[in-house]
Amino acid sequence: MGYVTNFIIKGDSILLSLYLVLWSYNKNNSQDYHQSEIQAETLAGVCYSVVMICSIPYGLLLERISKFKTLATMLCFTALGCFMINFADDPKSLYSYITMVIIGIGISGLYTAALYLINTYS
Repeated sequence: MGYVTNFIIKGDSILLSLYLVLWSYNKNNSQDYHQSEIQAETLAGVCYSVVMICSIPYGLLLERISKFKTLATMLCFTALGCFMINFADDPKSLYSYITMVIIGIGISGLYTAALYLINTYS
């Protein structure tokens, strides 16, 4: 289970980074690809900063609360964030940053859970 979770999250983070560049370029309605790439990298940086910050609390949650409940909650956060990004109009808006924080919260828990399960059961 840990290897599958790790595989899904690694793929999810790669797809998120690629998607943000394309989404930012599409929403900017401009021919300036460089500016869209910078904006996408900023959003990805916000997401991955939240991943780093939230990993310690999730490790504690995995030890004290059910692993299944923690994984299900983090998967719901990730799905909610990915669903919310569909309604963002501008990559520079506050809503886009809030969406990245929610996605980061979910991805952080899934990263931590994958490593926890691999270390515990292998």
